[in-house]
Amino acid sequence: MNIINFKSLFVYSEDKEVCFYQTFNKRVNIVSGCNTSGKSTLIQSFLYALGINDIKEKLSEVLDMQPVFRLDFTLENEDELTNYILIRDDGTIYLKKNDERLISFYGVGANTGRERTKFKNYLSNIFGFNMYVEYRGDYITAPLEAFYLPYYVSQSVGWVYLQESFSNFQFYKDFRRDYLDYYLGISTNWDREELIALNKQRNELNTEIKLLDKQKSSTNFEIAKNVDEAFGVEAQEYINDYVELYRSLQEAKTNLIKNANQLAIYENHLKIVRKTKSNIKHQKFDSIDSCPACLQTLHYSLERIYEYHQKKNDNLKIEEHLKDKLKVCQSKINSYRSKIEELEENIQKRYSVLEKIEHLDIDYNTWIEIKADARQYNNLTANIFELNSKLEDTKKKLNNFDETKADSLRAQKANKFSRLFKKALSDLEVKPLEEDRYLDIYRINSFPYQGVELHSTMLAYHLCFNKIILETDGIHRLPLLLDGVLKEDIDPSSLVKIFKFIGKNLPKDTQSFISVSDYRASEDKIDGSEVVMRFAVEDIKEEYFDEESEIIYISDNKKKRVFLSQFLDKKLDIYQDTINILST
Repeated sequence: MNIINFKSLFVYSEDKEVCFYQTFNKRVNIVSGCNTSGKSTLIQSFLYALGINDIKEKLSEVLDMQPVFRLDFTLENEDELTNYILIRDDGTIYLKKNDERLISFYGVGANTGRERTKFKNYLSNIFGFNMYVEYRGDYITAPLEAFYLPYYVSQSVGWVYLQESFSNFQFYKDFRRDYLDYYLGISTNWDREELIALNKQRNELNTEIKLLDKQKSSTNFEIAKNVDEAFGVEAQEYINDYVELYRSLQEAKTNLIKNANQLAIYENHLKIVRKTKSNIKHQKFDSIDSCPACLQTLHYSLERIYEYHQKKNDNLKIEEHLKDKLKVCQSKINSYRSKIEELEENIQKRYSVLEKIEHLDIDYNTWIEIKADARQYNNLTANIFELNSKLEDTKKKLNNFDETKADSLRAQKANKFSRLFKKALSDLEVKPLEEDRYLDIYRINSFPYQGVELHSTMLAYHLCFNKIILETDGIHRLPLLLDGVLKEDIDPSSLVKIFKFIGKNLPKDTQSFISVSDYRASEDKIDGSEVVMRFAVEDIKEEYFDEESEIIYISDNKKKRVFLSQFLDKKLDIYQDTINILST
C-alpha cells in the first residue's frame, strides 16, 4: 500500500513578489480563516500541483498572478520512504525523486496530448494507481481526477452530490461501477477489452441483420423468385462481361476523382508559394511584414535574417517542383477521361442489340432487372445466414463472461458498507435510512434529505467509504481533503455531533485537511452590533482532535482573498531552493 503525506506547500508569484508557504502536520491539519480568505484555495492548490486540471477554473484568480506551485511530499511503501518534490509552472510540471535528476513534463495544461499522458502514467506508476474506464467503446486508463476522487470533498458540490467533486465523469460508461470496483478491490478473471469488443460486435451484427431482413422483404424480390429464366448463355455472358467492364469503368472514375483532388491541392499549394515569393521580394525586416497565409505580423531577429538568406532559393525550387507535379497530374486526368468515354461507348454499342431481344413477352432489360433482383435476393439470404452464425458465436463467447463471483464480492462489500453507514448515521443522530437504494453503495445516487441532515449524511458516507477502502490490498492512500465541513447553517448541538464524529472517524493512516471558518473572539462590529462567536477553532482542536493536530490560519487578519499575502523576500530560503532545483 502506498501512503502519501504532504510535507509542505510553497506557492509564489515572482511578478507580484508574494507567496504562500506552509509546512503540514502528519495527522490532522485544520485550515481556518475568515470567509473567502483562501481556505479552499489551499486545498485546491494540492490538486492543481498534482496535475489535476479540473480545478483550474476555481483557482482562476490565483492563476492570473502566474504563480509557481511547489508541493513536497513523501511516499511510504512498506518500510521504504521516498521524498518527492513536485513543481508546477502553468503547463509544465517538474518532479524530483530523492536526489535523482529532475524530470520535466511540458504541455500538461490540457487533458490531452502525449506529454499529458506521459505524466499521468508516471504519476500513476509511483502511486500504484491503475484504474481503467470505458470511453467511446475503448478501455482506457482513468483520468487523474479519479485517483483523488475518494479523498476529496469539494465545498461547492461535494456535500450534495456523490462522485462529483470533479466534473466530466458522466462521459465514461458505467463509471460509478468501475470506480467502486477499483477502490473496493473487485476484479474479474476475464479481459474487459474483449468484453467491450464482443458487445460492440453483437450490436453491429444485430443492426446489420435487421437492415438486410428489411431489404429482403421487398416486393421485387418476391417477383424475381417466381419468374423462370428466359435467357441462358446470353444472359450469363452478359453478366460476366458487364461486371468486368463495369469494374474497369468504376476503377477509372475513382482514379479520375483522386487525381482531380490531387490537382486541386497542388494548385492551392502553388498559389501560396507564389504569394510567399512575392512577399519575400518586399520584406524589409522592419517588423511590419505579415504572413501571406494568416496575415500575422512577422518579427525578425539576426537568426531569422540569417535563416532567410540561407533558404531564400527554396521557394523557387518548390515552385518548379509543383509545376512538374501539375503537368503529370493533368496528364493522368486526361488519360482517365478518355478511358471512361471509351468504356461507356463500348458498353452502349455492344449491348444495343441484346436490349431488343424479347422472350416470353419479357424484354431483355426487364429480364436483367429480374435476374439482378434474384441474385441480390440469394446474396442477401446467404449474408443473413452468415451473420446469424457469427451472432450465435458471439453470444456463446459473451456467456463465458460470468459476473457471478464479482456480484457476490460486490454484495459482501455493500453489506459491510451498509453496516458502517447505519452506525455513522446513528452517531450523528440522523433519521435512519431503510431502503436499499440509500444503503447499497452500488445503488446510491442521492439521499432524501436537505440542510443539516443531508450534510451529516454526506459526511458519514465519505468517512465510511474512506474506512472501507483502507481494506483494499495495494490501494493508494492520499491525504483526505474535506473542504467546508460546516458549509450549512448548523445549530450548536449539531456542531458538537459533527466535530465529535469527525474527530473520531478521520483516517489514522493518512493525513487529513479540513477547512472551517474562523470564529475566534472578536471585538469587531457589523452595523453597530457585536459579532456573535459560534465557536473558537482553538477550542474545537483541543476538544475533538488529538495533540498532533494543527491549526493553519490562512491569515491573521480579516481581509479576503489573502492566500498569496506573504512577502516573497521573507521566504528566500525555500524560494532559492526552488530556483536551484529548476536550474539543475
